[in-house]
Amino acid sequence: IMSARGDMLAALIQANITYYSDAYRLAAGRMKGGELGDDLDAMGDLVARFSKIGEPMLKNFLSAIVAGKGPVRVLDVGCGSGVFLQSIYNANAGATGVGLDVDGAAARQAQENILAWGLQGAFRIHRGDIRHLPKEVAGPFDLITLFNILYYFEEDGRIELLHKVRDLLSPRGVLAIAMNCHSQGTDPGAANLNMVTCSLKGLTPLPSREEIISLLKRCDFLRIETHRFMPASTFYGFVAQNGS
Repeated sequence: IMSARGDMLAALIQANITYYSDAYRLAAGRMKGGELGDDLDAMGDLVARFSKIGEPMLKNFLSAIVAGKGPVRVLDVGCGSGVFLQSIYNANAGATGVGLDVDGAAARQAQENILAWGLQGAFRIHRGDIRHLPKEVAGPFDLITLFNILYYFEEDGRIELLHKVRDLLSPRGVLAIAMNCHSQGTDPGAANLNMVTCSLKGLTPLPSREEIISLLKRCDFLRIETHRFMPASTFYGFVAQNGS
């Protein structure tokens, strides 16, 4: 039986020989106006599997937010495999809440993992869109996470998303964002991801760190901290509160 780490690496390899490869192979035609890839809906399970690669970096980021805080109600938007809910629970056993993913295969994967980890008493998984929440999902939440999500939204959609998130936060609630930011070619990992996001329908170019900070301020998040996870990398974390 393949281990969880082995499955993650297998998914990463599969991604690189399929749609990552297509982004480069078809780049010339697409730059001349050719059709963008249209297989985003088929990639949810695969993306959820390999996105666990960020958990070792993000678990400390999450722990700094929730550890020692007592009961914390969490909404993980775009929860993928559910691994970040597990990280939150490991840092604070008083954490409860909801994982939400618009992709059905990803939501099923998260549900299966939550059951396998014995966390079904703490978390519920729902398929749905944060902009049109299922009736079973209601705030307020003390922590809302948006990991590798913003490039699924055009700029106007990002503003709508962040206003929705802000309305769902408790008075002292925290929004946590983590993602690769546009690097102007200085970070190969971010440049590779940006190549893919520019090649598929339903995705957008990566925003820069400065663009994300500006977006948060436009949506009335006044207390904003940034975290750089690795030197020379543009994989950043953002912790934002409403300033009240």
